[in-house]
Amino acid sequence: MARLFVGTEVIDSWHPGDGVPAPEYVPAEWNGPHVLTRFSEARKTLEQLPGERRARFRTLWPEFVCDHDQFMGRMSVDMEEMAVAGQLSHEFLVAWQDWTVDRHRARERPSALQISQMERAMAWPGRYLYRRVDREELLAFQLDTYANAFGLDLRRLMLRKWIDGSKYSVQAVLNLSFAAADRIADGLLADDEVLF
Repeated sequence: MARLFVGTEVIDSWHPGDGVPAPEYVPAEWNGPHVLTRFSEARKTLEQLPGERRARFRTLWPEFVCDHDQFMGRMSVDMEEMAVAGQLSHEFLVAWQDWTVDRHRARERPSALQISQMERAMAWPGRYLYRRVDREELLAFQLDTYANAFGLDLRRLMLRKWIDGSKYSVQAVLNLSFAAADRIADGLLADDEVLF
């Protein structure tokens, strides 16, 4: 029988061939990797909440210029008939169908427990890192948890986001992130926060 070793525990009831993920390991007390995991989950939960995420600036200019296909697509109720008649391109029709499927997809809403854990975790950088660490360590923590939460490549995020890739390597950013997570874990232990 396959065994899963996590720290000092052994889990005998899980097998990798079962097709289900391994059971979550929760350590006996707060540590850096567990802080990173919980903060990444908090970012995912925040993304699942309903509502507009980005601030929009209002101007008198239109957001974009419509070409003929887009204009006709907005004016018509029956897109397939217009495509058959040759009034719309096939690429536009496929993009419109993908958009409508994504637009009407039911999103999984987070539970009350997930929301309360998210609210607790989102306060950690402000409580335990602000004015105690340098800017790069805080940004590395944010960048690493963002990449973990959404399955993104950290190297690409470094090129697009806050940290100068010529000054820091991916490993250096991960080291800064782990150091920040350890500081948060030390603060949580000192404050006697309940482990979740």
